Amino acid sequence: MESIRACYASLWTPRAVAYRRRFNLRDDEVLCAVVLCRMVGACDDPTRQPQAAGVAFSCDPRTGRADVVTIGGVRGLGQAVVDGSGNPEEIVVQVGWDFQVLERREGTDRVLTDEQAIRLAHLVQRVHWALGDGQDPQDVEWAFDGSSFWLLQARPVTRVPRYTFPGAGQLPTVWSNGNLKDALPGVLSPLGWSISAWMIRHNLFAPHRAAGYAVPSGLEAVRRFAGRAYFDLTSLLWAFYDGLAMTAGEFNRSLGGHQPELPVPEPDPLKGPHARRRTRARLKLLRAVLRADKRLPAEVQARLDAVKRHRGVDFAAESLEQLRQRLQDQMEQAYQFGPLSMLANSSAGLWHDLLEKVLLKVAPGQAAALASQLVAGAGNVVSAEHGYRLFNLAAKAAGDAEARTLLASEPLDASAWRRLSADSAFRRELEQFLTVETLAAAAARVAGGDFDVRVEASSHPELRALAEAFNTMAAEVRALFEQQQEAEQARRRLVANVTHDLRTPLTAIAAMIQALRDGVVQDGEGRDRYLRAASQEIEYMSRLLRELSDLLRLESGQIRLEKAPLVLEDLLAEVLEAFGVTMQQKDASFCVDVDPDLPLIEGDAVRLRQALVNVVQNAVQYTPPRGKVRVRATTGAECVRLVVIDEGPGIPPEARSRVFERFYRADPARSRGEGLGPGMGLGLAIAEDIVTKHGGRIGIAEDRTIGTEVWIELPVHSASRRA
Repeated sequence: MESIRACYASLWTPRAVAYRRRFNLRDDEVLCAVVLCRMVGACDDPTRQPQAAGVAFSCDPRTGRADVVTIGGVRGLGQAVVDGSGNPEEIVVQVGWDFQVLERREGTDRVLTDEQAIRLAHLVQRVHWALGDGQDPQDVEWAFDGSSFWLLQARPVTRVPRYTFPGAGQLPTVWSNGNLKDALPGVLSPLGWSISAWMIRHNLFAPHRAAGYAVPSGLEAVRRFAGRAYFDLTSLLWAFYDGLAMTAGEFNRSLGGHQPELPVPEPDPLKGPHARRRTRARLKLLRAVLRADKRLPAEVQARLDAVKRHRGVDFAAESLEQLRQRLQDQMEQAYQFGPLSMLANSSAGLWHDLLEKVLLKVAPGQAAALASQLVAGAGNVVSAEHGYRLFNLAAKAAGDAEARTLLASEPLDASAWRRLSADSAFRRELEQFLTVETLAAAAARVAGGDFDVRVEASSHPELRALAEAFNTMAAEVRALFEQQQEAEQARRRLVANVTHDLRTPLTAIAAMIQALRDGVVQDGEGRDRYLRAASQEIEYMSRLLRELSDLLRLESGQIRLEKAPLVLEDLLAEVLEAFGVTMQQKDASFCVDVDPDLPLIEGDAVRLRQALVNVVQNAVQYTPPRGKVRVRATTGAECVRLVVIDEGPGIPPEARSRVFERFYRADPARSRGEGLGPGMGLGLAIAEDIVTKHGGRIGIAEDRTIGTEVWIELPVHSASRRA
């Protein structure tokens, strides 16, 4: 009983409490159970200490390396390993194709022989698969009685470091199924996944080994999510970028093209400090590929012959040992041939890239698709997914007498399946297969830039809905593409406008400085005039860059609004006061009419003041001497409406819809006018962005023939109205 009490009391040790706090576990969520079991002792005697005991991890817990089992053990009880009081021997065992002891970090005693360490590593790997599903590392406590190993308990390793290339460690971790879904469709069984994952890791980096590029041993390049295989996109990108000089864009295309393009230090890997090393690696790979091309025909034939030898074998009649040996032989074949197949894949990629570059000159929009078809022959390349579908189709035909009769007819009419009865299982399956394949081909055409492709609707209700959804999607993609082209044109206009607006003041400043240096201006008043003019140009550039930065930060969401209840008339009074001196110089005046019962609004005072300044500034700038700027604030149904009216020349009707565009000026001739300074075409764009982010609206009145009327509507604060 004392031992049981001690177990319960251990819940409140500092270590146990700290553990719960780290994982946000409440104290009342922890349930404690005490399990009584027979002690493991030497020579099957529980009164004697075991020969050895300790812990083993199905990874390297320090680095995260996934292809090793790390064993820590001491002679006698394993408590010395757990509490750190002993000096355990640490043994690192490589697992996978060939189990072997890689390293021993000697403790006080030599605890296990190599053979015993490998036996234990096999057991830990079984736990790794039974409890960790083959990828979540396990922390296993063990004891050895002199002849048998006993596994006492196991739990997941709670924190495993990210194990990748040094250069990839700073990049975001992205997982992608890329083109894996072509080779490994669906959810694999544990046996299928254990073989597939091992072969992928073995084959994937064959080009890098051929190029002499070191890949970290035990890198987890592929893992499962919800049972489906995904690549470690980040590590894979770095291997092909740093090892084989493939750009991020080229890598994405080779993997299917649907992944984010990760930021790499040098966009062009053949430039910069590592260019020479990467060039040498590519040359070594090219030589290896050319050698592999010569070997492949004989190697492929040898593998075909090996497969044929298995035909007709009754696997059910073989013993477990015979099946194990057969599987071992097959894995040996795959181990030898797999890297060659990866080099062949690299060879196809090289020719594909060369073809695509040639075709870009004659068919820019279809170069990628044409190159793929030329490399693949007719383009009719099947994947594992096709194989599964054809297998299902054959199974449906086997159980459909009407379909079997049709398929046995000579000569076979390829369209005769349409004459099968509507309830034919084979017809329904084939129609689904053909519709899916048609959709896949249409999707590939859309990906290649053909946005006019459409899919014929099927008679099957669900497939018809799918075809209609695809056609709608294709139309939307076309619309988005056109919008993207418009956005690109807008971007080019923006760059041109910024360049122009910076070049003009810089040219003026350079001319004035040169004039001063050449002694063109001799008197002090002239020099002061030149310096004032240069200072104005510098202020213009500073304002341009400041406003452009504000606009870009607003659009990208980098500026966060700090909203609070605001009194609009107080905010408006601050803005109008800022223009008081300018209005006096023009002998102009403000006429302000504010509803006395104006409710509170909710907003960011700094940003709303900026929006109001931009609107009022335009009105003040274009109001003539002795003119008036009218400001009116009224209460609407769910908003406060602010109107600013000037007595300037007004905005032409055809230009009113564009005044909120960046750098658009309704009167280009006045963009560098006198008074308040140059107009840059950014003020109203910034005002619109701020007002919109507050849930409001801004616009230009359409019915004015003299002057300009800008209106702003801002939502009323949810609290009570002002008293």
